Amino acid sequence: MIRHTRIRDLVHGTVYLTELETKIVDHPLFQRLKHIRQNDIAYAVYPSINTSRFEHVLGACHVAGMMAENMKESPKWQKYARELKKLTGVSKEEFVELVRLYALTHDIGHFPFSHLFEEAVRNLDVYARADSNQIVTAWFGPSRFTKLHEAFSALMIQRIAQDVAMPEHIHKALLRIMTTKVLEESDILYVVKSIVDSQIDADRIDFVARDAKLTGGEYGNHDINRLCTSVFIDKDHRGWHVAYSEKAIPSMEALLLDRYRAYAWIFFHQKVATMKMFMQFLIGVLFERGIITPSTFTNVTTDNLLLLDDIWLWGLIRSLDAQGDTTIEIAKRAILFREKANFTNLWKNRPQFHERNARIKKAQGARGEDKYEYVRHIEEKIGIRIFTFETGIEAIKDKPKIPLYSETGKGGITGQTLEDVSCLVASLNKIASEEPEYYRILVAPDIGKEANKKREEYFRGMEDWYARIQ
Repeated sequence: MIRHTRIRDLVHGTVYLTELETKIVDHPLFQRLKHIRQNDIAYAVYPSINTSRFEHVLGACHVAGMMAENMKESPKWQKYARELKKLTGVSKEEFVELVRLYALTHDIGHFPFSHLFEEAVRNLDVYARADSNQIVTAWFGPSRFTKLHEAFSALMIQRIAQDVAMPEHIHKALLRIMTTKVLEESDILYVVKSIVDSQIDADRIDFVARDAKLTGGEYGNHDINRLCTSVFIDKDHRGWHVAYSEKAIPSMEALLLDRYRAYAWIFFHQKVATMKMFMQFLIGVLFERGIITPSTFTNVTTDNLLLLDDIWLWGLIRSLDAQGDTTIEIAKRAILFREKANFTNLWKNRPQFHERNARIKKAQGARGEDKYEYVRHIEEKIGIRIFTFETGIEAIKDKPKIPLYSETGKGGITGQTLEDVSCLVASLNKIASEEPEYYRILVAPDIGKEANKKREEYFRGMEDWYARIQ
């Protein structure tokens, strides 16, 4: 790699960029990421976690580059490189650059406050019966994407590619990776996609370490160098794959355990979840009043696009007129001033969640769990607004399992996966399932003064509702 720009980084020390990467980073649409928080509203609880998407993608680019360089030491690298050149025109010398470019741009389309904004959109009444793909199609036209930021990324990278000159074959390969939801395992570019988007990838290696460092360092000590130097490329009957050395199993376990901790301790901390609920509600109000619409992000000029960041959204929230709506005023004061007197959590930790859920299930009898119908009944019965936030903690996502690679003998993919041989990894989803599935808050003026009474009213209202529908 010919180093063109040097950047000091909190996690990796020094991050270098090539001339082409520097041109992309300098593009106004990329600079927008400096004002998109990686962890939305988590800084309200963890003051230091002000990480931007800009910092993260620079780190992911650095990690992905290290992984790609080490993959070139694989015994079957030359064969893969020849196929890559034949099918895409990307040479073995350009492979690392392509990987780095994908890592650098993979988050280019995140909305203000990242995933929180998308959750607010999904909760809008207009999309109550729509699946994720239908929402994306409503915003950006026919698409195979299921997440708004993925479709928005495809739009953004196309605009950047129009302004930044790059070799035509690199251009085509990058656009195909960025504009395709899922590459088949038989696709030669599946390897590039996997380095940045899989169970063990540059994205996770960077953000878990970065977030851990900024929240006190209680976790996040997985060995980045070990992971990057333990990656190989190999081929089986399905196609080319990224595989990890059996020797790196402890490092992979540490990363995946740390990722679960990040979700349980930071992203879905009960106080963070409370702030998320208020922020989602206010974003919903902006949509209901037509202040934000899908057209805000589509069919607009580059100058307008680059201004759609956290600063823009904060401005809308700060200037939002409550128009006599007490709930809007409570939400604004909670978000802007951390005013706590007007809401109370139904539960704050795992034991409380399970104890309250036991009461819910007992009231439901044989009907099965219902999280929402009785909420509307209780709101009317006791005159309190109730907000719900689903955590959806999933330690191991539904992606292809992590193939293991043997460095002994002839070497190659062993036929086993990390989940097959690691009891810890195999158990992570079960462990995560014990975390609260959702949080719920009661919102009313000065409710904090009678929080326990209102909680009991909530559960009596729930029991009354289920008794009536038996």
